[in-house]
Amino acid sequence: MKNELSSTAALILICFNACCEGINLVFNRDIQVVVGSRITCGILLCEERLTQTNTSSSSIINMTVFKNQPGCSRTLEDESETRVLMASINSKHRKISRITDATQAFGLLRSWKASLRIEMFKPGDCSSDFTCEVQGLDSQGRSFLSTTTLLQQQGDKHMGYEILANSLREIKDKMEAVRNQVLSLENRMDTLENRMEDKIDAKLSAIKNQVHSLESRMEDFIDAKLSAIKNQVQSLENRIEDKIDAKLSAIEKDDTHELHEAALDKKLSTLRRELSDEQQNAVTIIIDSMDVRFSLNQVQLIHKLRDSISEVISSSDNLIANLKPSIVDIMQPSTCKRGMIRPSSSYPYPHPVIYPRDGNGQGLPYLCDMFTDGGGWIVIQRRSSLFNVDFDRSWDTYKKGFGTFDDEFWLGNERIHAFTSSGTWELRVDLKYKGKEAYALYSNFKVESELEQYKLRFGNYSGTAGNSLAIHNGVKFSTQDRDNDERGDTHCAKKNTGGWWYINKSYCSWADLNSKKSERKYSGIEWDAFADEDSCSFSEMKMRRVA
Repeated sequence: MKNELSSTAALILICFNACCEGINLVFNRDIQVVVGSRITCGILLCEERLTQTNTSSSSIINMTVFKNQPGCSRTLEDESETRVLMASINSKHRKISRITDATQAFGLLRSWKASLRIEMFKPGDCSSDFTCEVQGLDSQGRSFLSTTTLLQQQGDKHMGYEILANSLREIKDKMEAVRNQVLSLENRMDTLENRMEDKIDAKLSAIKNQVHSLESRMEDFIDAKLSAIKNQVQSLENRIEDKIDAKLSAIEKDDTHELHEAALDKKLSTLRRELSDEQQNAVTIIIDSMDVRFSLNQVQLIHKLRDSISEVISSSDNLIANLKPSIVDIMQPSTCKRGMIRPSSSYPYPHPVIYPRDGNGQGLPYLCDMFTDGGGWIVIQRRSSLFNVDFDRSWDTYKKGFGTFDDEFWLGNERIHAFTSSGTWELRVDLKYKGKEAYALYSNFKVESELEQYKLRFGNYSGTAGNSLAIHNGVKFSTQDRDNDERGDTHCAKKNTGGWWYINKSYCSWADLNSKKSERKYSGIEWDAFADEDSCSFSEMKMRRVA
């Protein structure tokens, strides 16, 4: 009896090995996925594939992934441990796409292949052990069960924390750099303030000297006028005395009239009164003229003082007016350029949002990457492995742009053309694939106008991702409702389900960052020189003005 059981077990094992390649259960902490405001701590992937010689007679009917509760046994021989179901696919539910508070699960079951991908957000889950079970039928209709367990080493459990610690250290270093830049700005403002105070003191000193000079000139003017008036009065008195003497002499010589003493006194009194009035009127005219001239000089003095004070105020206002835009542009930048200071305010987006105060780029907001290679990059496209945003859109939608800055988006062909229509620009494409990062850099980047069907232009290539965009240079843009690939047999935009610069070859593209992810090869986020026939997990296209 014992020998028969051993023979049966050996037969089942031989059949299983003949039809299966074995379960592949891996756990990766290096790939981090952003879902809303959360970041994954690890991704668990279980895959099973039947051998090609047995796919017609064998099949997989169920795949299940369990989490072993913390504190349970760490050995395969101990069956007393508690297992918690994380995700499962079977012949009735062949495809799943589910998100919970702790995980996000994707699964697909075919008769010859099964896979479960579980993205976890809680560090406690990422430190657990995992088990993957596969049930199926062999070529003779007998069921088989295959199980594999992933026991994590203690060092692996802390790998995520070390990554987080390194990220925090990088953030701390960047914050320190920002603090140093702010201190530098404060020193510049103190210097400007001191210069402004020195300028004001110099102006006030100049005004004070002008006032002293005007006072001295007024004193000299008054002394000169008084001396002139004194001379005029003395001359007038001499003329009046001469006139009186002439009148008296005429009266004394008058023989035709007898003048009594009383009549003579009356005539002399009248004469003196008339002469006195004449003298008084002459003096008054002189003094009035002097007062008028004094008033004019006082007005001139007031005007000069007012002009000097206005000049000081204007200089201060100009200094403040010149300083204000610099401060405002640092605290709330209106353009994206190299070497900018990132605002200290927190943002719900991967990069700060720029709100233009001029007409460039049609005056609409956009994301600005201030860290990569010195910063100054305007982000024009962003995609991730979640594929939350549908990129199979019409010509007008690609013209205006779509998506959201905190997720996947396309800035808009018309805005890209508006930016690149003046000056010289460069294009950078950042990519991620299986935990690796790469980039492609192109000089003289430009997108032509809509009349030119938004034709793509660029110059030389450099980078680490490979030059997959090379054959797309000089190509027109195509969408589901506008075929510009010039291929009579195939509409590449409909085939790839996305808008892009598709070529007129037997194949549509070497690089296509906007197509829909599917089971076929070369779909999703395509960059052949980096990910071959697979889809990248992340892409970001960005441009920067260089001249």
